[in-house]
Amino acid sequence: MPIYKREQTDKERARSKKAKAARRKGKAYEKELCLFFDCELQDFAVSQGNQHGKGGKGNPDLLLQGSIRTIHVEAKKGKRVNIKAAYEQARTDARGTDIAVVCSHDDYGPELVTMSLMDFADLLNLTAEQQKTGHVSMKLSKGITYSVESEGE
Repeated sequence: MPIYKREQTDKERARSKKAKAARRKGKAYEKELCLFFDCELQDFAVSQGNQHGKGGKGNPDLLLQGSIRTIHVEAKKGKRVNIKAAYEQARTDARGTDIAVVCSHDDYGPELVTMSLMDFADLLNLTAEQQKTGHVSMKLSKGITYSVESEGE
């Protein structure tokens, strides 16, 4: 039995090209962020997600794995980034103890990082505790207790 394929209209063809361009732009931004974090964060293992291949829902655009916390990063770049929707996606996809973060870059604005207030407070507390004592041992808002000694002590 022959398979019939209808020709795409000009409108459908243009929409398909725009979608491909948007995916390419997003993937390039993810790669740019991956390189940035890899250079700037010495205590984190940085990996790019595989949602463009076999991945998809639940896979982060970037995963930053540290000794204390793992950060689930959604990367968004475009003319008008919907930060609330992007954060909701990151929060839904992140595992229970992961910090959900959105790195967004509006075409005409600065790059921004969005996270929950409690996760932000946890990060500040971890940083302050480590600076004061050289190690971290504390209970965080998600009910998890962490204890890490600094190297060299």
